[in-house]
Amino acid sequence: MKKVIIFICSMVLSFSVLAECNWTTIQQKDDVFVYNRSCHLEVGKLVTIAPLKDKEIILLKEQNTKNEEILTLKDLEIKKINEKSNLWESNSKDLNEKIQKIEKYNKIENWLYFGAGSLSVALAVYLASKITK
Repeated sequence: MKKVIIFICSMVLSFSVLAECNWTTIQQKDDVFVYNRSCHLEVGKLVTIAPLKDKEIILLKEQNTKNEEILTLKDLEIKKINEKSNLWESNSKDLNEKIQKIEKYNKIENWLYFGAGSLSVALAVYLASKITK
């Protein structure tokens, strides 16, 4: 991301100079280049703008790090939400198993009560018949 920002800034700066300066008018005399007035002015503008662009790049880098921190926190929150949902799922499965086990024992208990009641009625009938004889 940093390289992209630096590349974009350098392209913007260089295109602004290219737009105003006619580079074909540059002359070379004994290892010295002679520029026309418009090129000197554009280079001067770039020199004054460069520190501002450097500050802007620093601010963009800081903003990028803040955005990365925000994304990291968002990822952590998503991870926590996933952990919570997994915990809820496992707890609900455990509770469902416990409820099924309780219902199973209730059915067995009801059959035992029914059997004990039938046995006590049969025993009462048998004893009543023994008493009456």
